[in-house]
Amino acid sequence: YYTDPVSPSLLPDPLPEPYGRPYTLVINLNDTILHLDWSTEHGWRAAKRPGVEYFLAYMSQFYEIVVFTTSQPHNAQPLLDKLDPYGYMMYRLYRDSTKYVDGVHLKDLSHLNRDLKKVVAIDVDEKAIQLQRDNAIIVPRWDGTSLDDGLLKLIPFLEMLALSGVDDVRPVLHSYIGKDVPVEFARWQKKLRDDYERKRREEYERTQAAANPVARAAQGLLGRGRLIVEQPGLGIENVDPALGPSPFDIMEAQTRQMREAFLKDQENFRKMAEEQRKQQIEEMEKQMKEMKEKKMSMLEWFGLQNGGPKAPEASPAS
Repeated sequence: YYTDPVSPSLLPDPLPEPYGRPYTLVINLNDTILHLDWSTEHGWRAAKRPGVEYFLAYMSQFYEIVVFTTSQPHNAQPLLDKLDPYGYMMYRLYRDSTKYVDGVHLKDLSHLNRDLKKVVAIDVDEKAIQLQRDNAIIVPRWDGTSLDDGLLKLIPFLEMLALSGVDDVRPVLHSYIGKDVPVEFARWQKKLRDDYERKRREEYERTQAAANPVARAAQGLLGRGRLIVEQPGLGIENVDPALGPSPFDIMEAQTRQMREAFLKDQENFRKMAEEQRKQQIEEMEKQMKEMKEKKMSMLEWFGLQNGGPKAPEASPAS
């Protein structure tokens, strides 16, 4: 067992801007983004969690991604190579990077060589991350089922955390301890929006009433319906024409546009990667063909140097 991490600084110094990311996302492997299953018929089989490719690619825009597993390198590395062929996980940490205490492999985030105010960890084992619990999001273990969207549901929260530029993630993450993060975050967002919209409407009505008593009476007769109006450019619908889009409307539209642009970029990236792969295969086949032709030419040259091919000797008369 490894009683202490292999090094006091498990990661190199952060990359400078614009290559680095302001936050670090430490992700557990087993039952978080991958599930191992064993049977007598097939032996060990690995399943990657639904949406993991999109999750890693999209989060890599905001976070420096580090996978931290208690598995041995020779077991985990081949799985990670297949799971992350494009290298969205910048660093990989294995069992030799943990601290072994009382039968538990602890992931001591203080050895990451990163500011803990900017570190978010996703894990299924609260004991493994107990030394920096306020840095962690504990999620249910994934059992390998294909009907799962656990990773994708975390995206809005992690996205908000990064885009908000929060100075210290720990107070935010601490407030979610013992709660379902996606559910609580959605509930918080809705309450924040409802409260803002209510206050904005009340302020607007007060202003209108003070400026024009007739408008106030008309408003009482016509009601306060929220009309469906499209805002060109942002693609915002269902906006009150009197108030215009709220900051929440604008933020949601910008986020939607950002995700759509990301998907388009990813599709172009995959097409380019596939084209490069085809070109590499064609080049390799071409080189193999040329090597075969050269080999035949050399054999023919040696045959000429030795007087050319010899006629078969006649068999002796019987």
